[in-house]
Amino acid sequence: MVGLLLIGAAGSVGADSIQGYVLHGTTQEPVADVEIGFLIGAEEGAMSPMASTVSSHDGRFEFSGPFLRSGTQFALSAEYGGISYPSSLLVVGEQDEIIVEVYDVGGNVTDLRIASHNIFLGLRDQTLEVAQLVQANNSGSQTYAGRQFGDHQRGLEFQIPEAMTGLVAHTGELIRLSATRLFDTQSLPPGSSQVAFTFQVPAESFDGSYVHEILYPTQSLDFFVQPVSVELGTPFHDHGVVDLHGQQYRHYRAQDLPVGQRLVIELPFSQPIRWALKWVLLALVPAIITGLLAVVGRPVALARIPLAKVDADSSQARSERQHILQQLAQVQQERAQAQGEAAIELERKFQTLMQQAREIYRHLPKS
Repeated sequence: MVGLLLIGAAGSVGADSIQGYVLHGTTQEPVADVEIGFLIGAEEGAMSPMASTVSSHDGRFEFSGPFLRSGTQFALSAEYGGISYPSSLLVVGEQDEIIVEVYDVGGNVTDLRIASHNIFLGLRDQTLEVAQLVQANNSGSQTYAGRQFGDHQRGLEFQIPEAMTGLVAHTGELIRLSATRLFDTQSLPPGSSQVAFTFQVPAESFDGSYVHEILYPTQSLDFFVQPVSVELGTPFHDHGVVDLHGQQYRHYRAQDLPVGQRLVIELPFSQPIRWALKWVLLALVPAIITGLLAVVGRPVALARIPLAKVDADSSQARSERQHILQQLAQVQQERAQAQGEAAIELERKFQTLMQQAREIYRHLPKS
């Protein structure tokens, strides 16, 4: 958020007047000819421009008029060097004067640090829901606007899953740079700025692993994970279960992370049976093709598979095939979470079922 100072006690200036001046954030000198916009709240929390003015030779500006009713919420936006410097939400009558700071545009990406990066991961109906809230610090003396990408300036960049859907930006505009990168179009003045966005990864595109790559030096990275049974190892420290807006998350924190470090968050994800069956069938495609091309009537030992003794297209055969696939799906889900001897036993069971499934599909009738 732009540097903005409130001076004086509340209510000492009449509710029909808003006064202030523009300063250069580095030199602290008044800045003339800066356009200042006055915005008031509109529907759905948006801000709508109501009036504008230009700072005088000594940097001063003033708004007056019947729309300045005491208690009205408003914001200011200064335009300088092609960059907008919006204020936080203010209230008419609660400040004497407002100082808006602006900066020269330039800066270097090496001045950027992530002070705090909060990532929320939650599984909802087998869909991974992700929310990210980032506080970035620009330690330089100029506003960082980034390189040009089409009609946009590239601000902070973020890594995203390739199959991401439903992207919603909550603090600005986000543009997709590539399959796994997007960027925020906000410029970053010296000091702190915030970026927030949400998205989903659908069940059919999520394999249970969420990957986060450090793109800027990061002081603090916090993951809030559901379900709370998720366990993360090094470099994370477990800060226990927290309750946020009626939802429980397990809170993990990692600190002082360098650029390029990749963190993999394994979630206990079990795909719905319709997707598990889909992937089992895809895995069996080579065996199915082999079976269909095999010589009809070739003797095969199928003592363990009752289905082989009946018509392959009968209702009993179809029922048996479905039963085998359901067993495969169940074992596949269980072995993804099992450990030790249980994992070994489930692996054996899975391989046995796969062999039975291959034999079953070898006896499918030709089309």
